[in-house]
Amino acid sequence: MTYSLKARFRIYYITAMFSLLFSVAGFSYNAWRMEVSEANNNISTAAFEALTGLAAIQQLIYAAIFDD
Repeated sequence: MTYSLKARFRIYYITAMFSLLFSVAGFSYNAWRMEVSEANNNISTAAFEALTGLAAIQQLIYAAIFDD
């Protein structure tokens, strides 16, 4: 099967457009996923910091009530 030069260029053009579209879609998904992961990490860190603060307050309250 021999393709004409015009047919070959058309196949190359379609392949290049598909590759470009696929790479842009992959990059977009990766960027979105990283943003979501960063937001989850920030929330997790803030929650642990809040729990650490609450634990310190709890120790102070127990010391004030039970230790004379």
